[in-house]
Amino acid sequence: LLVFSGLGSRYVENIRSNQYFLKMIFTHPLIILGFFLSIHYLGAWLLELPGILSLLVILLPFSLLAFTAGMPFPILSKLTHQRNPNFFQVVFAWNGFMSVIASLLSHFAAIEFGIHFAYLLSMPIYGFFWIIVYYLKKTFHSIT
Repeated sequence: LLVFSGLGSRYVENIRSNQYFLKMIFTHPLIILGFFLSIHYLGAWLLELPGILSLLVILLPFSLLAFTAGMPFPILSKLTHQRNPNFFQVVFAWNGFMSVIASLLSHFAAIEFGIHFAYLLSMPIYGFFWIIVYYLKKTFHSIT
């Protein structure tokens, strides 16, 4: 799944259109919702399948989720590097730190409230990220 996340990061590096970022405000949370609903409604069926077959069935929707999850950091790092190159190191460091914290918090939330809570919480977070990127890119036209 890291391969698909890496492919998503690579793909988004070449995007220049602000319309793409506007579409992602809605598309990325919908992909998370679609994955959540497919796991929720197909869960019993997936548990009846042999282990390797259930992994292969879930690989396609999960690879799409990983692909879109790999997109935010290259966009944010490019925008930050263009707006303030000296601030890029700080953003890079905070990204690493917050990734660990977010992972821990999502695990704790999943343990305490169920995995559904973590999925549902990620939808507005990613949606909010794409809104920020859309408006940042809109105010700074030359993202190269």
